[in-house]
Amino acid sequence: MQDNSTFKSSMSPINFVSWNCRGLGKALKRAKVFSHLKSLSSDIIFLQETHIHPTEQRRLRSSWVSQVYQANFSSKARGVAILIRKSIPFIFNSMSADPGGRYVLVTGEINSIPVALLNIYAPNCDCPDFFCKIFDIIAQFNNRDMIIGGDFNCYLDPVLDRSSNKVASSLKSVSVLNNLIKSLNLVDIWRLQHPSDRKYSFFSPSHGSFTRIDHFLIDSKLISRTVSSLYHGILISDHAPLLLQIHFNLHAPSFNWKFIPPINSDQALKDFISAKISDFLLFNDKGDVSDSNIWRIIKRKVQQRRPKTIEQLEACIRHEWESIPISKLETLVSSVPRRLSVVR
Repeated sequence: MQDNSTFKSSMSPINFVSWNCRGLGKALKRAKVFSHLKSLSSDIIFLQETHIHPTEQRRLRSSWVSQVYQANFSSKARGVAILIRKSIPFIFNSMSADPGGRYVLVTGEINSIPVALLNIYAPNCDCPDFFCKIFDIIAQFNNRDMIIGGDFNCYLDPVLDRSSNKVASSLKSVSVLNNLIKSLNLVDIWRLQHPSDRKYSFFSPSHGSFTRIDHFLIDSKLISRTVSSLYHGILISDHAPLLLQIHFNLHAPSFNWKFIPPINSDQALKDFISAKISDFLLFNDKGDVSDSNIWRIIKRKVQQRRPKTIEQLEACIRHEWESIPISKLETLVSSVPRRLSVVR
Protein backbone atom coordinates (compact mmCIF):
# COMPACT_ATOMS: atom_id res chain seq x y z
CA MET A 1 0.00 0.00 0.00
CA GLN A 2 1.10 3.61 -0.47
CA ASP A 3 -0.11 7.05 0.58
CA ASN A 4 -2.32 9.03 -1.73
CA SER A 5 -2.96 12.74 -1.05
CA THR A 6 -6.02 13.18 -3.28
CA PHE A 7 -8.26 13.32 -0.20
CA LYS A 8 -8.05 15.84 2.63
CA SER A 9 -5.17 14.81 4.89
CA SER A 10 -5.85 14.26 8.57
CA MET A 11 -3.98 17.48 9.36
CA SER A 12 -5.99 19.68 7.01
CA PRO A 13 -8.92 21.66 8.41
CA ILE A 14 -12.21 21.88 6.56
CA ASN A 15 -12.84 25.31 5.07
CA PHE A 16 -16.38 26.59 5.66
CA VAL A 17 -17.35 29.70 3.68
CA SER A 18 -20.49 31.81 4.13
CA TRP A 19 -21.32 34.38 1.45
CA ASN A 20 -24.34 36.42 0.44
CA CYS A 21 -23.77 36.41 -3.32
CA ARG A 22 -26.74 38.64 -4.26
CA GLY A 23 -28.11 36.50 -7.09
CA LEU A 24 -26.80 33.56 -9.10
CA GLY A 25 -29.40 33.49 -11.88
CA LYS A 26 -27.00 34.64 -14.61
CA ALA A 27 -24.27 32.35 -15.90
CA LEU A 28 -21.52 35.00 -15.82
CA LYS A 29 -22.22 35.87 -12.18
CA ARG A 30 -22.27 32.20 -11.21
CA ALA A 31 -18.95 31.64 -12.96
CA LYS A 32 -17.35 34.53 -11.05
CA VAL A 33 -18.74 33.39 -7.70
CA PHE A 34 -17.72 29.75 -8.17
CA SER A 35 -14.27 30.77 -9.39
CA HIS A 36 -13.75 32.89 -6.27
CA LEU A 37 -15.07 30.15 -4.00
CA LYS A 38 -12.64 27.70 -5.56
CA SER A 39 -9.76 30.16 -5.10
CA LEU A 40 -10.63 30.27 -1.38
CA SER A 41 -10.31 26.45 -1.23
CA SER A 42 -13.92 26.29 -0.06
CA ASP A 43 -15.04 22.87 1.18
CA ILE A 44 -18.51 23.46 2.66
CA ILE A 45 -20.25 26.57 1.35
CA PHE A 46 -23.20 28.51 2.74
CA LEU A 47 -24.71 30.76 0.05
CA GLN A 48 -27.46 33.33 0.63
CA GLU A 49 -29.65 35.23 -1.84
CA THR A 50 -29.10 32.68 -4.58
CA HIS A 51 -32.22 33.90 -6.44
CA ILE A 52 -32.70 30.46 -7.99
CA HIS A 53 -36.21 29.47 -9.04
CA PRO A 54 -37.32 26.12 -7.57
CA THR A 55 -37.40 24.63 -11.09
CA GLU A 56 -33.79 25.70 -11.80
CA GLN A 57 -31.96 24.07 -8.90
CA ARG A 58 -29.46 22.37 -11.23
CA ARG A 59 -27.78 25.74 -11.78
CA LEU A 60 -25.75 25.33 -8.62
CA ARG A 61 -24.14 22.10 -9.79
CA SER A 62 -20.39 22.19 -10.37
CA SER A 63 -17.68 19.73 -11.36
CA TRP A 64 -15.96 20.03 -7.95
CA VAL A 65 -19.14 19.97 -5.86
CA SER A 66 -20.78 16.63 -5.05
CA GLN A 67 -23.72 17.61 -2.84
CA VAL A 68 -26.11 20.58 -3.06
CA TYR A 69 -28.93 21.30 -0.61
CA GLN A 70 -31.23 24.24 -1.32
CA ALA A 71 -34.24 26.22 -0.13
CA ASN A 72 -35.47 28.42 -2.96
CA PHE A 73 -38.12 31.09 -3.27
CA SER A 74 -37.99 32.89 -6.62
CA SER A 75 -35.59 34.03 -9.33
CA LYS A 76 -35.57 37.55 -7.88
CA ALA A 77 -35.42 37.09 -4.12
CA ARG A 78 -34.10 35.02 -1.22
CA GLY A 79 -32.82 31.47 -1.57
CA VAL A 80 -30.10 29.67 0.41
CA ALA A 81 -27.90 26.70 -0.42
CA ILE A 82 -25.26 24.48 1.16
CA LEU A 83 -22.65 23.08 -1.22
CA ILE A 84 -20.16 20.36 -0.30
CA ARG A 85 -16.91 19.68 -2.15
CA LYS A 86 -16.34 16.18 -3.53
CA SER A 87 -13.32 15.49 -1.31
CA ILE A 88 -15.26 16.06 1.93
CA PRO A 89 -16.46 12.79 3.55
CA PHE A 90 -19.92 14.09 4.40
CA ILE A 91 -22.63 11.46 4.87
CA PHE A 92 -26.14 12.89 4.60
CA ASN A 93 -28.82 12.14 7.21
CA SER A 94 -31.67 14.65 6.80
CA MET A 95 -32.66 18.03 5.42
CA SER A 96 -35.23 20.70 6.29
CA ALA A 97 -35.82 23.47 3.74
CA ASP A 98 -37.84 26.62 4.32
CA PRO A 99 -40.40 27.12 1.49
CA GLY A 100 -39.83 30.86 1.91
CA GLY A 101 -36.16 30.47 1.01
CA ARG A 102 -34.91 31.72 4.40
CA TYR A 103 -33.04 28.70 5.71
CA VAL A 104 -31.86 25.18 4.96
CA LEU A 105 -30.83 22.74 7.68
CA VAL A 106 -28.78 19.65 6.83
CA THR A 107 -27.70 16.95 9.27
CA GLY A 108 -25.08 14.32 8.63
CA GLU A 109 -21.64 13.08 9.58
CA ILE A 110 -18.15 14.36 8.81
CA ASN A 111 -15.54 11.69 9.50
CA SER A 112 -18.05 9.94 11.78
CA ILE A 113 -18.73 13.15 13.75
CA PRO A 114 -22.48 14.05 13.86
CA VAL A 115 -23.05 17.60 12.65
CA ALA A 116 -25.93 19.94 11.90
CA LEU A 117 -25.35 22.63 9.27
CA LEU A 118 -27.76 25.55 9.20
CA ASN A 119 -27.61 28.28 6.55
CA ILE A 120 -29.88 31.30 7.08
CA TYR A 121 -30.86 34.50 5.31
CA ALA A 122 -32.70 36.61 7.86
CA PRO A 123 -35.28 39.29 6.97
CA ASN A 124 -33.89 42.77 6.38
CA CYS A 125 -35.80 44.24 9.31
CA ASP A 126 -36.03 43.97 13.07
CA CYS A 127 -37.57 40.51 13.26
CA PRO A 128 -36.82 38.73 16.56
CA ASP A 129 -39.57 36.17 15.89
CA PHE A 130 -37.55 34.80 12.97
CA PHE A 131 -34.57 34.02 15.21
CA CYS A 132 -36.81 32.51 17.89
CA LYS A 133 -38.31 30.19 15.27
CA ILE A 134 -34.89 29.18 13.93
CA PHE A 135 -33.45 28.45 17.35
CA ASP A 136 -36.52 26.41 18.31
CA ILE A 137 -35.82 24.22 15.28
CA ILE A 138 -32.16 23.63 16.06
CA ALA A 139 -32.70 22.98 19.78
CA GLN A 140 -33.65 19.39 18.94
CA PHE A 141 -30.20 18.77 17.45
CA ASN A 142 -28.20 19.48 20.61
CA ASN A 143 -26.57 16.06 20.31
CA ARG A 144 -24.77 17.21 17.15
CA ASP A 145 -21.99 19.70 16.57
CA MET A 146 -23.89 22.76 15.34
CA ILE A 147 -22.51 25.15 12.71
CA ILE A 148 -24.74 28.07 11.75
CA GLY A 149 -23.71 30.43 9.00
CA GLY A 150 -25.35 33.10 6.92
CA ASP A 151 -26.53 36.66 6.50
CA PHE A 152 -28.25 37.50 9.79
CA ASN A 153 -29.06 41.07 8.72
CA CYS A 154 -28.25 41.86 12.33
CA TYR A 155 -25.10 42.93 14.12
CA LEU A 156 -24.27 41.40 17.48
CA ASP A 157 -22.31 44.32 18.96
CA PRO A 158 -23.80 47.78 18.29
CA VAL A 159 -20.39 49.41 18.80
CA LEU A 160 -17.73 47.13 17.32
CA ASP A 161 -19.87 45.78 14.46
CA ARG A 162 -20.72 49.20 12.96
CA SER A 163 -18.54 51.79 11.24
CA SER A 164 -20.96 54.64 11.97
CA ASN A 165 -20.32 56.82 15.01
CA LYS A 166 -24.03 57.50 15.39
CA VAL A 167 -25.80 55.82 18.29
CA ALA A 168 -27.39 52.61 17.04
CA SER A 169 -31.15 52.40 17.07
CA SER A 170 -32.55 49.92 19.57
CA LEU A 171 -33.24 46.58 17.85
CA LYS A 172 -35.04 43.75 19.61
CA SER A 173 -33.32 41.24 17.31
CA VAL A 174 -29.89 42.10 18.74
CA SER A 175 -30.78 41.25 22.35
CA VAL A 176 -32.92 38.25 21.37
CA LEU A 177 -30.21 36.82 19.16
CA ASN A 178 -27.47 37.25 21.76
CA ASN A 179 -29.65 35.62 24.42
CA LEU A 180 -30.44 32.68 22.14
CA ILE A 181 -26.75 32.21 21.33
CA LYS A 182 -25.94 31.94 25.05
CA SER A 183 -28.88 29.65 25.79
CA LEU A 184 -27.72 27.08 23.24
CA ASN A 185 -24.06 27.31 24.21
CA LEU A 186 -23.05 28.75 20.83
CA VAL A 187 -20.32 31.29 20.13
CA ASP A 188 -19.71 33.98 17.55
CA ILE A 189 -16.37 32.43 16.63
CA TRP A 190 -14.94 35.42 14.73
CA ARG A 191 -15.60 37.77 17.64
CA LEU A 192 -14.17 35.23 20.08
CA GLN A 193 -10.95 35.15 18.08
CA HIS A 194 -10.95 38.93 17.45
CA PRO A 195 -12.38 40.40 20.67
CA SER A 196 -11.62 44.07 19.94
CA ASP A 197 -11.21 44.15 16.15
CA ARG A 198 -13.39 46.08 13.76
CA LYS A 199 -14.11 44.20 10.54
CA TYR A 200 -17.19 44.54 8.39
CA SER A 201 -18.97 42.21 5.99
CA PHE A 202 -21.50 44.52 4.32
CA PHE A 203 -21.56 48.02 2.86
CA SER A 204 -24.84 49.95 2.69
CA PRO A 205 -24.79 52.63 -0.04
CA SER A 206 -27.97 54.20 1.31
CA HIS A 207 -26.45 54.68 4.77
CA GLY A 208 -22.86 55.09 3.58
CA SER A 209 -21.65 52.77 6.34
CA PHE A 210 -20.28 49.29 6.97
CA THR A 211 -21.63 46.63 9.34
CA ARG A 212 -20.76 43.08 10.36
CA ILE A 213 -23.96 41.15 9.80
CA ASP A 214 -22.61 37.90 8.29
CA HIS A 215 -21.67 35.39 10.97
CA PHE A 216 -20.66 31.84 11.82
CA LEU A 217 -22.11 30.64 15.12
CA ILE A 218 -20.67 27.33 16.26
CA ASP A 219 -21.13 24.88 19.10
CA SER A 220 -18.74 25.76 21.94
CA LYS A 221 -17.41 22.19 21.73
CA LEU A 222 -15.85 23.14 18.40
CA ILE A 223 -13.78 26.04 19.75
CA SER A 224 -10.73 23.89 20.45
CA ARG A 225 -10.85 22.48 16.91
CA THR A 226 -11.22 25.87 15.21
CA VAL A 227 -8.09 27.04 13.42
CA SER A 228 -9.10 30.48 12.16
CA SER A 229 -11.90 32.71 10.95
CA LEU A 230 -11.57 35.74 8.70
CA TYR A 231 -13.49 38.04 6.40
CA HIS A 232 -12.24 38.42 2.84
CA GLY A 233 -12.71 41.54 0.74
CA ILE A 234 -16.09 42.73 -0.50
CA LEU A 235 -16.20 41.94 -4.21
CA ILE A 236 -18.61 40.54 -6.82
CA SER A 237 -21.35 40.97 -4.20
CA ASP A 238 -21.90 43.72 -1.63
CA HIS A 239 -21.07 41.20 1.10
CA ALA A 240 -17.70 39.76 2.09
CA PRO A 241 -17.13 35.99 2.18
CA LEU A 242 -16.49 34.71 5.70
CA LEU A 243 -14.02 31.82 6.01
CA LEU A 244 -13.98 29.42 8.97
CA GLN A 245 -11.46 26.59 9.37
CA ILE A 246 -12.28 23.67 11.65
CA HIS A 247 -10.49 20.36 12.18
CA PHE A 248 -12.66 17.24 11.77
CA ASN A 249 -9.87 14.68 11.89
CA LEU A 250 -10.68 12.85 15.14
CA HIS A 251 -11.70 9.70 13.30
CA ALA A 252 -10.26 10.46 9.88
CA PRO A 253 -7.72 8.13 8.27
CA SER A 254 -4.29 9.70 7.96
CA PHE A 255 -4.14 8.80 4.29
CA ASN A 256 -6.06 7.39 1.36
CA TRP A 257 -4.75 4.10 0.08
CA LYS A 258 -4.39 2.10 -3.08
CA PHE A 259 -2.61 -1.09 -4.10
CA ILE A 260 1.06 -0.58 -4.95
CA PRO A 261 2.33 -1.00 -8.56
CA PRO A 262 2.40 -3.28 -10.43
CA ILE A 263 -0.68 -4.67 -8.67
CA ASN A 264 -2.78 -1.59 -9.36
CA SER A 265 -1.83 -1.64 -13.06
CA ASP A 266 -3.01 -5.21 -13.52
CA GLN A 267 -6.30 -4.86 -15.44
CA ALA A 268 -7.31 -8.46 -14.70
CA LEU A 269 -6.92 -7.80 -10.98
CA LYS A 270 -8.93 -4.57 -11.25
CA ASP A 271 -11.72 -6.46 -12.99
CA PHE A 272 -11.60 -9.13 -10.30
CA ILE A 273 -11.94 -6.59 -7.45
CA SER A 274 -14.72 -4.75 -9.28
CA ALA A 275 -16.62 -8.00 -9.80
CA LYS A 276 -16.20 -8.94 -6.15
CA ILE A 277 -17.60 -5.63 -4.96
CA SER A 278 -20.50 -5.84 -7.43
CA ASP A 279 -21.31 -9.39 -6.33
CA PHE A 280 -21.15 -8.34 -2.71
CA LEU A 281 -23.64 -5.51 -3.26
CA LEU A 282 -25.87 -7.70 -5.42
CA PHE A 283 -26.26 -10.42 -2.78
CA ASN A 284 -26.42 -8.17 0.28
CA ASP A 285 -28.30 -5.03 -0.78
CA LYS A 286 -32.09 -5.45 -0.73
CA GLY A 287 -32.68 -2.42 -2.96
CA ASP A 288 -33.85 0.02 -0.29
CA VAL A 289 -30.58 1.93 -0.08
CA SER A 290 -28.46 3.13 -3.01
CA ASP A 291 -25.17 1.33 -3.74
CA SER A 292 -23.31 4.65 -3.54
CA ASN A 293 -24.47 5.27 0.04
CA ILE A 294 -23.69 1.72 1.10
CA TRP A 295 -20.24 1.81 -0.47
CA ARG A 296 -19.47 5.26 1.00
CA ILE A 297 -20.12 3.91 4.51
CA ILE A 298 -18.12 0.74 3.97
CA LYS A 299 -15.25 2.45 2.13
CA ARG A 300 -14.53 4.81 5.02
CA LYS A 301 -14.34 1.91 7.47
CA VAL A 302 -12.21 -0.25 5.16
CA GLN A 303 -9.69 2.59 4.71
CA GLN A 304 -9.15 2.72 8.45
CA ARG A 305 -8.30 -1.01 8.54
CA ARG A 306 -5.69 -0.80 5.72
CA PRO A 307 -6.03 -4.23 4.06
CA LYS A 308 -2.89 -5.41 2.28
CA THR A 309 -4.18 -8.37 0.24
CA ILE A 310 -7.24 -9.25 -1.80
CA GLU A 311 -8.34 -11.70 0.89
CA GLN A 312 -8.03 -9.04 3.60
CA LEU A 313 -9.91 -6.53 1.45
CA GLU A 314 -12.81 -8.92 0.86
CA ALA A 315 -12.90 -9.87 4.54
CA CYS A 316 -12.91 -6.20 5.58
CA ILE A 317 -15.77 -5.34 3.21
CA ARG A 318 -17.85 -8.27 4.45
CA HIS A 319 -17.16 -7.46 8.12
CA GLU A 320 -17.99 -3.76 7.73
CA TRP A 321 -21.21 -4.57 5.85
CA GLU A 322 -22.39 -6.78 8.69
CA SER A 323 -21.42 -4.06 11.20
CA ILE A 324 -23.56 -1.28 9.69
CA PRO A 325 -26.29 -0.44 12.24
CA ILE A 326 -29.82 -1.09 11.03
CA SER A 327 -30.73 2.39 12.29
CA LYS A 328 -28.29 3.98 9.82
CA LEU A 329 -29.85 2.10 6.88
CA GLU A 330 -33.34 3.02 8.08
CA THR A 331 -32.29 6.69 8.20
CA LEU A 332 -31.01 6.50 4.63
CA VAL A 333 -34.22 4.85 3.45
CA SER A 334 -36.47 7.38 5.21
CA SER A 335 -34.53 10.29 3.67
CA VAL A 336 -35.15 9.19 0.06
CA PRO A 337 -38.53 11.00 -0.40
CA ARG A 338 -37.04 14.25 0.91
CA ARG A 339 -34.00 13.97 -1.36
CA LEU A 340 -36.14 13.22 -4.39
CA SER A 341 -38.29 16.30 -3.70
CA VAL A 342 -35.17 18.45 -3.73
CA VAL A 343 -34.03 17.37 -7.22
CA ARG A 344 -37.44 17.40 -8.90
